[in-house]
Amino acid sequence: MSNQSLIDITGQYRDLLEAIADPTTDLNAASARNTLDAITLSFNDKAVAISNVIRKTDNTVDAIDDEIKRLQARKKVMQNKRASVIDYLKTNMRASSIKKIECPLFTIILVDGRDMVKVFDQALLPDDYLSVKTVITADKVPLLKALLIGDDIPGAKLVKGADSLRIK
Repeated sequence: MSNQSLIDITGQYRDLLEAIADPTTDLNAASARNTLDAITLSFNDKAVAISNVIRKTDNTVDAIDDEIKRLQARKKVMQNKRASVIDYLKTNMRASSIKKIECPLFTIILVDGRDMVKVFDQALLPDDYLSVKTVITADKVPLLKALLIGDDIPGAKLVKGADSLRIK
């Protein structure tokens, strides 16, 4: 494999195309074809090597995703255990009528729950107790269709998204 970078190979390809297009160049067709074949082979070899790096990175990302899922599941178990222990302590403090426990490092206080509203059927509420929120967003699907057929729409324009690379 060539020690050249992909950008160097791309530069050689462009230089060759310019030389072929230049009528003052004394480059013959056989020489141009051989040079183009060599550049294409180098480019393809480099692209394959880069694709292997991409695939290895994909595997690493997948392994990290799996580890994140495992750790999130472990976190959930620990959160549930914490909530269970808190509930256990609250239940026993309440049953014993103990509101406060002091120790050298911290104080444990059982605080009565505060008043909260629970709405069980919003449709039954009087208008005085409702608020209205209006959210206006652009509907991009019909905008795209209109722009693609050439309509001029103030406030919107057709732009090209980023190129993507597929390795199958």
